[in-house]
Parts: sequence; structure tokens; C-alpha cells
Amino acid sequence: MAEVDDMNGIAPETSRLGAEIERLKAELAQAREKEHDTEESGRAMLFMLEDMERSRGEIEISKNVWETTFDSISDPLFIHDKEMMLVRANSAYLTASGEAGFKQIIGRPYYEVFPKTGAPLSCCLRAMEKAEEEEEEEEVAAGDAIYRSRAFSIKDKQGAYLCSVHTLEDITESKQTQAAFRALVGDAAANVGEAFFHETVRSLSAWLGVECVIVGEIVDGNRVQALAMQLDDNAIEHYEYALPG
Repeated sequence: MAEVDDMNGIAPETSRLGAEIERLKAELAQAREKEHDTEESGRAMLFMLEDMERSRGEIEISKNVWETTFDSISDPLFIHDKEMMLVRANSAYLTASGEAGFKQIIGRPYYEVFPKTGAPLSCCLRAMEKAEEEEEEEEVAAGDAIYRSRAFSIKDKQGAYLCSVHTLEDITESKQTQAAFRALVGDAAANVGEAFFHETVRSLSAWLGVECVIVGEIVDGNRVQALAMQLDDNAIEHYEYALPG
């Protein structure tokens, strides 16, 4: 009977041991699976970080290219928000403004920086009011210079206003040329007939310092017949040329 009792005691203990072993095996499997998942998560995170770093590098390159291109534009160029505050400007604009650095102009109303008009330009207001991104322009004086201001607004896909871009083209020389030409023609107009055109081309050739000036009329829709021509300080008679080409 003692032997039977011993056997009866071993059987339940063996059973408990077996169950414990199975439990430990299950925990070990779970631990290994968790370790595998952690390792996979680590790899995924590393890949994500590497991808983010590549993207950051590409964005940085794009930013540098954009800024270099922006600053390479010779005409003053600036961007302002809906409150007319400067948010970005190129080097040409900074130079024209006479300010020491970008920190001194960003966040200020552009019309208090350059050109100092005391109020937003009308072309700017018109561009902001338009539903489409259409360019508006006007001439504006800044000191002794005259600029052609071009403005157009940037909107998002829903049509909400984001910002406005302005370019300022210095047209001082061309305006002076136009004024001089009008004065020149006015003086030459004192002459009559053929003499008027000959005096015009002679005066223009001398004033502009060019080799050839022609005043002509279109004939037959495809040719120009010179009314007067000055070439290398000489008056040329009976000259005409075809317009095609």
C-alpha cells in the first residue's frame, strides 16, 4: 500500500511539473516573439529615421536652391502677407531699401520700407481683390528712380489668400529716353515734310550713339520703305527691306 501511495503522490507532482514546463515554454515563446517584434520595430524606426534624414537633406537642398535663385534676381523682389507685412525679400530689395539687414525689414509694412509710398500700392490692392492670380502693375517713384511695380497674389486651392509677390523694375532710363525722344521729335517737328524725318534720324543717331536709325512706313503689308535713314553718320536714300525673317 505504501508503494501505491508513493506512486499516487508522484503522478500529481509530475503533472504539475509538466504544466509548469509548458507554461515556461509559452512564456519563452512569447518573450522571443516580443523580442522579434521589438527588433522589427527597431528596424522600421531606423528606416523611417533614415528616410526622414534623406527628406530633410532634400528639403534643405531645395531651400538653398530657391534662396539662391531668389537672391540672384537683379530686380528688387519682395513678398508680403495680407497685412502688407514683409515676409521675404531678395538682396536687390534690401540694397534698394538702404537698410542694414533683413532683420530690420521683415515684419514691417513694405510701403514703409521701399518704396516709401505711405500706403499700399494700388496695383497690390487690385491683385489681392481678384479671384484669379492675375498680375497688376503701375509706375511708382522712389527718390530719383522710377519703378514699374508688378504684383500678383498667391492663393490656395480653395481660393483663400496666402501672400502677394511684387517685382520692381527700374525703368528710370527708359522713361528718360522717352522724354528725350518726345522733346527731340518736338524740336524736329519744326521742320516739315522730308526734312522732319531726316532731322529725326540724324538727331537720334547722335543722341543714342547708334550706327543705324530708320524711320519707315509699311508698304504692301510685308515691306518697310525708309522715309529717312542714317547709317554711320551718313544719310541713306531709297532703302527698303522685307519684314519676313
